[in-house]
Order: sequence, then C-alpha cells, then structure tokens
Amino acid sequence: MAPASSHPRSERAARPIAGSPGTGSPRVMPAAALERRARAKPVDLEALSQVFNWGPESRERQVLVAADGNHDGLTSAAEVEAYLADPRDVKVLDNTAIAGMRRALKGAMGTGADAAVDAFEPGWMQAAAGRVDALGDANGRVSPAEFEAFVAQVKAPVVEGRSAELPIWFPQQRAVMLSSRIATRSGEEDLLRVAEHGGSDGSLLLLKNYSQIRFDQHLRIPTHVSYALSADDIDEKPEWVKRQGHFTKEPAAEDGPRPADYTHSGYDRGHNKPARASVDQESMKESFFLSNVKPQPPNTNREVVRTLEAALYRTVQQSGGSAVIVNGSVFADAEGKKLAPADMKWIGPDGTKRVAVPTHNLTVALLTAPSGERKAYAWLVGNEPHMPWQEADVIALLEHSQVSVDVAEQWADADYFADLPVQEATDLEAKVVPFDVTSEDYNSRSWVPYHGPGGSESLYS
Repeated sequence: MAPASSHPRSERAARPIAGSPGTGSPRVMPAAALERRARAKPVDLEALSQVFNWGPESRERQVLVAADGNHDGLTSAAEVEAYLADPRDVKVLDNTAIAGMRRALKGAMGTGADAAVDAFEPGWMQAAAGRVDALGDANGRVSPAEFEAFVAQVKAPVVEGRSAELPIWFPQQRAVMLSSRIATRSGEEDLLRVAEHGGSDGSLLLLKNYSQIRFDQHLRIPTHVSYALSADDIDEKPEWVKRQGHFTKEPAAEDGPRPADYTHSGYDRGHNKPARASVDQESMKESFFLSNVKPQPPNTNREVVRTLEAALYRTVQQSGGSAVIVNGSVFADAEGKKLAPADMKWIGPDGTKRVAVPTHNLTVALLTAPSGERKAYAWLVGNEPHMPWQEADVIALLEHSQVSVDVAEQWADADYFADLPVQEATDLEAKVVPFDVTSEDYNSRSWVPYHGPGGSESLYS
C-alpha cells in the first residue's frame, strides 16, 4: 500500500457490492452494513434526482422511491442496498433476486413440473412468485415456462403499455453505480472510487449509469475506469444484448476525442470497461463512448488485454461472487518515472497531437467470494507494438506482468479501493496472489493477427 502520508485512507468499513449471490433466501445485511447505515448522512431524494437529471420515469428515480420505505424523502446507498436485498413490494428486482428465485423454483419443484406459490419462502420471494402466477395461468402454481416468460418481460426494454405488475429490472452493475453516485453526496463508502494524486487540472469525473470514469481532457483518454461485475449479472445477461459496432464522442467532453483521431494511426480503440462486461444494451452503448477508450496496439488489445478480460470474467462467474475492476493508463518510463506531455507519444489526423498513447495498461481487481472473502489482483502490461499473439506467449506475459496492488498504486500515483479498512487494505494490497489467466475462449474467435498499420476498430476489446 502507498505511504499513508501521500495516500490517506478512510477508516470506515467497506461497503460490499450490492447483491451478493444468495441461496434463494432474502439477503441479510451484515452488522458492518447496519453500522454504516447508522452513520450515513441521508440526502434529499429530489435534490439528488435533479443533480443527476433523473426524471420520474428513470430507473434510478423509481428505485430510490421504492427504497424510501418510511417516505421521508431522504435516501442513502445503504437504504437502496437494503431494499434490493429485500424488495418487499416487488417493484424492483435485481439479478441476484432473479437468480435466487430461479434456484428456489428448482428446489421447490422437486420431481414435479411446477411449484406451489406458497412453497416459496415467505416475504418478497413468495410475493414475486404470486406475481409470476398472476401473469401466467393464475392457478396458484409456478412453472418453469411461466417463470422464464415473466423474466423475459421484466428484462425487456420498457415500452408503452407495459404491465404495471412487472417489476423494474435493475442489474447489479447499475445498482452499484447508483450507490456510488449517492455516496458522492452522503459520504458513504464507495469501492469504485479511485483517489488520484497529482492529476491533471483538466480531469473530469464522469459518473455513468454503469461505470465511473476519470477522464483527462488534455490527454483525451480516461486515466481510470471502474465498474462492478457479478456472477449473477453474467448469468442473467439477456441473449438479446448485442455488441455495438461503432464508437461515439463523449457528450460531456466538449473537445474530447473523435473516432477520426484513431483512423490510420496503427492503434485500436481499446475499451477500458470491456464490451463483454455489458449487462444490458444500454450498458453496451455506454461502453462505446470514447471516454471509455484509449489507444492500444492491435495485438495488445486483441490478444493480451482481451485474454486478461476473459480470465477475470470467467473467474467472477465461476466464483459465484462479485468484483470491482479498475482499468487505467500509465505514462511512465521503464523505471516508473512519470512522463511529461512533451515526452509522450500522440496520435491524431495529419500528425496532430490529439490523443495521448499510454506506456502501460493497468488492471486492478478486488474479488469478493459469496463467503465474503476478498482477494486483490493487479497487472501492469506494456502498451507496446509487436506484443505476442500466440496463447502460450500471451499467458507467460500476463503472468510476468502481475504485480501487487501496492506496486500498481505507485506507478499510477493513485489509491484503489480507498474506502477499505486500513488493515484489510494493507493485507490485501501487499500480496501477489496467484491467478489463472488462461482463457477458455482463447481459440474461439476467428481473426487474422495484426501485421501492419490501420488503426481498426477492434472487435475484441
């Protein structure tokens, strides 16, 4: 961990990712979360909605209203998380709730073809089962076909005439960002927050629906992008979520990067938050804003970075847990000394210096198992041309590039997971924990390795 004198860290307890995978029972708030709730500074719901432009029909606003159980017009991240763990009125369901119902249905069915509504655990789950039955054949039982039809309707894009009986679908990734935005006003813990030190005076903090971005307007790239990923979000991702084919300008950055800045540069438009981590189509669209993009040599983007992304995705899914993942850019020489803008490489049309090219790609991940056990990982990978593309060489490079979070913080001059308790952070961030970077889908794609300039839009970032 970085020296306390330069990287002060909050003493408060960490806020867990909203929606830890369950067994089908309502999630119980841990003692630390209850204590945090008592310390929170609730914020005015209306004022918060105005700050983030959440109208009455926005999902965020509807979740806040549903979570305001005592109708006092105040809200906090803790209140929202408590509601999503126990959606008493079934107005909102996250993916952990849907996955829990799926497991409960399987258990309640036994050897039969369906399950009685009253076989579900009393509370929100039994109420949700009743909602499924009411929208089906209303016979007091829930069949797998009824349940899947219900889930498909819940997840479908909102259209006019949608039944009022259908809950709002709110994936964990979006729920974590809602908590993150509330935390900027309430002072609650936020594991997505990156504390940058000595940053540019042109730095923008972009609080998106699915990610938190630190964007440098002078370099025209994000210095850090953080997001949450859970096994339930992965497992419940609708089949209709498709990759978007084009990148678009960031609306919040007036003189931000343009797609043409990358054309014929020899660099890919490399995602920070990967497209594969999109949990719905809106999340996919958000990942294609150029505020989420940095220049990467083709083999770095399509092979090295993509292999690490796939390994993290697979690890989260197989663990049944969740993760906070931060991808960043470093501008430093081989010894870690920060480069001045004049010493950086730039790309742009006709030789103009429009977009800075980082020297290193940085990835930091905090994985939380269903048991609550945490492990932290970090990689510092050169952003260089002529990187390996054969599987064995890529894996060897990533294994060699793994570092402790402490080392990553020193290179980036930043503090990750800054709201973890001091001792927990010290223990987690000093270690290099073995990580399997082999990717099961390494050979499942068909593309021709890069052999020359072009600066194409990579299909694999």
